[in-house]
Amino acid sequence: PPPPVAANTAGGAPPPPPPPRTHTQTTHANTDATMGDAAAGVAPAPVVPGSLETRGEFRNDLALGVAFLILSVLGLQKFVRSFCFVRRDLAVVTYFYMFYAACAVTRAAWFLIPSSALEPSYAPRPVHAFHGRWIGTLLSEVLLSAGSMALFALFILLIVMWADLLQRLYNETMNREKPMNSFVSIMGGLLLVEGVNIACFLGRIYSSEGMILLDAVLFSGASVICVFELSKFSHRIRKVLVTMMNINEVSYENQIFRILCFTVIGNLFFLCRATVEAICAVSLFMFWHQNRSLGKIFNSRWWDAYILVKHWSEVAILALIYAVLVGARSQARALDDPAAGRRGVFGFFGRMYQRWQYRKIFDVDEQVHGRQHTHGGAPRGGGDDA
Repeated sequence: PPPPVAANTAGGAPPPPPPPRTHTQTTHANTDATMGDAAAGVAPAPVVPGSLETRGEFRNDLALGVAFLILSVLGLQKFVRSFCFVRRDLAVVTYFYMFYAACAVTRAAWFLIPSSALEPSYAPRPVHAFHGRWIGTLLSEVLLSAGSMALFALFILLIVMWADLLQRLYNETMNREKPMNSFVSIMGGLLLVEGVNIACFLGRIYSSEGMILLDAVLFSGASVICVFELSKFSHRIRKVLVTMMNINEVSYENQIFRILCFTVIGNLFFLCRATVEAICAVSLFMFWHQNRSLGKIFNSRWWDAYILVKHWSEVAILALIYAVLVGARSQARALDDPAAGRRGVFGFFGRMYQRWQYRKIFDVDEQVHGRQHTHGGAPRGGGDDA
């Protein structure tokens, strides 16, 4: 509003009030104030009543929360079916769905819980342990780290199983380590780093900003390693399958296609994740080195863009993984029971006991018993040991 004008001291009438501001003038004024607050390191005023986030941030969080919630339902459905009906020697499939569901559930919880219930602001703020609302901040970081750990565990499990299958093919007499032991060792190392990160926060060595910086460095490096390992073992597995297909005259095209799908979507995701996390880590470290604080950079729209790119890529890869698994299941069911494809796909509860047999998605030396009729009777490759 314009500055007050002094009243006429000569006894005249006071000046007329200024004309009311139009909606356009008010909108521009609010935008200028928001930009000024962001430039000054102050969080812009919330637009949603009773919330710490703007209307756009609220819509984005709601959309991501609903997307992860849908994926949670699908993942839990697959996990329950696998846990109840898959044979014990295929327990790795159950672990796969368990990590899938855990990732989706933790992400849905993080996005659907209001920001005001956990943290003092929507964008991160430097919060120290045992001061202020540090418990909500710690819980928020734990949820984020748990979701990332579960998502990385999906592909680490895949890589470990492929490596074990190759060892079985090339080194049958070698005393090799069990694949789940290797998987537990790798995940234990990642969990140890996260435990040290939390301990440093609780020990007041650094604030919540340090936790975010360390997570960015950790997952950026893990993404780069996963890209190389996934590409290496995928190439070797597909080469072995092509050789076996030529020798045994048994088609492994479905397995090759699924492995290729997992490789492509996994590499795209990890390259995107490595780039985003590396940019985040370098930017945060340089800004912190210059200013000894990350408050200003977290108040910019850059943080919103980081959240959108990071988590929508996670939604995309979880949806693609589910689509590949459903496609593999549909192919196996159609070959085992040609009439199953005509009964629809939404009768899960009514047909659960009729569709318990699941085809292992990682199996290299699998001779699918139900598909041998496509070769005209007896199997050509010499049985399951081919």
